[in-house]
Amino acid sequence: MQLLPLFSALLAALSVSTYVTAAPGTSLEEPKIALSKRDNLLKRDSDEVDLDKVSTHLNRVAAKYQNSLSSLLANTGLDLTKDIALLQGVSKLAIPIQKRAGKTGSVSLATDSTLWHGAISYGGQRFQIDFDTGSADTIVNPDAYHPGSSAKASGQFTTQYGDGTTSEGQVYTDTVQVGGLSAPGAGIGRSNTAFTEPNEPDSGVAGMAFQSISSTKTAPFFDALIKAKALAKNVFTFTLSQGTSSLYLGGTGPANNPTYVNTDTSQGFWLTPDSTIAGQKIGLIHDTGTTLTIVPVRVAQGLFASLNVQTYQSGQELHATYDCNSPPKVTVKINGFSKDYSSQSLTFGKRQGQCVMSIVGMDINAPGGIAGDSFLQNVHAVFDRDQNRIGFSSQ
Repeated sequence: MQLLPLFSALLAALSVSTYVTAAPGTSLEEPKIALSKRDNLLKRDSDEVDLDKVSTHLNRVAAKYQNSLSSLLANTGLDLTKDIALLQGVSKLAIPIQKRAGKTGSVSLATDSTLWHGAISYGGQRFQIDFDTGSADTIVNPDAYHPGSSAKASGQFTTQYGDGTTSEGQVYTDTVQVGGLSAPGAGIGRSNTAFTEPNEPDSGVAGMAFQSISSTKTAPFFDALIKAKALAKNVFTFTLSQGTSSLYLGGTGPANNPTYVNTDTSQGFWLTPDSTIAGQKIGLIHDTGTTLTIVPVRVAQGLFASLNVQTYQSGQELHATYDCNSPPKVTVKINGFSKDYSSQSLTFGKRQGQCVMSIVGMDINAPGGIAGDSFLQNVHAVFDRDQNRIGFSSQ
C-alpha cells in the first residue's frame, strides 16, 4: 500500500519566493523562508468542509504521534500510556503505543497539499522537503536521495502508521545543506517505497522536534547544524499566515521581543504544559505539521459548551459550528502570553452555511493538545534549542 503524507493543509493560496544561499562564512542578516499554501480541507470548488479530507488528516496526525510515542518508548523506556489516558479521561488508550560560527541561513518554502516544504540538500542532492515541528526524522522517497561518497550507512528504520501501513528503508548520515548552512552527520532515512502523492513537489519530511522520538535514531538536521556550530543562534522561527509565511534558521526574524514560556521537552515534543484554550486547561504541542488545533474530546466538550456553539459528531471527531457573522472569542493563554484566534484562523470552512471551528475534539495518543496551523497563524513562534523554550509574539 502506498503511503500518503502525514498531513494536510488548510487554505488555498499561492506565493513565490527566492531560495537564498550563502557562501561558507557568509552571514545572512534576514534568514527567511517564504511559505504558502495551495490546498485545503474543502470540497472541490466549494467553501464546504470535506469530512473525508478532515478525517484523513486527523488520522494521519494520530498515526504520527502513535509512531513518535512508540519511538520514545524504544529509545528511552518512557511509556506515556497512563498519562495520556488520564489526559483523555478514559481508562485506557484507544490505540496502544508501542561556540558559534555566527551564521544564519534561509531557504525558500512553499506548501503542497500537506505541509510546509522547501529546498534542502543531502550529500549535494537537492530536493523539496516538509518541515515539521511535530516529528524528528528526515525520511525521503527513494528517488530523492542516492547515497554517495559522503554518506555513511547507519542501519535500518521502520515507521509504523495507524492505518496498518509501514515505511521502511536504510538510514544514512550525510552532509546537510539548507538555507546556505551546512553540517555533516545529519540523519536521513531513504524509504524503500514512495510515500508522497504523485506529482506533489515534496519528497519527504524533515522533523524539527527532538531526537528522543526519532525512529531512525540519528541526528535531526537542526541538531546537526547545532553540533557543527553553523548557526548564529540555535533557534528557528516560524511565521505562518494565510498570506506570506516564513521560517527563519538561526534567528528570530520578525518576532520582536517575544514572550518566552515554560516548555517541557522531556517527551520529545515542543510542549507548553501551562496552557488554556477558552479557559480549558490543556498542555499544547506546537506542531507545524498539523492543520487544525486538536484537543481531547472531554476538553472539547467543555470548551464548546463555554462558547455556546453548536456541535456535531463525525466518527471519532467532535466539531463545532457558529454563525460566521458572530465568531466567538477564543483566547489561548500560555504562561504570561495571551492571544485570540483571528476570525480567519478560527474557521477552515463551512457546513450548512455555518462556520466550522478550526478546533476539533479527538482522542489521539499525544501528551497534550496539538496547536497546529490554526493557532500558529496568529503568532511568530521562536523555537529556542539552547534553553528548550518557545517565544511568542503577535502577528
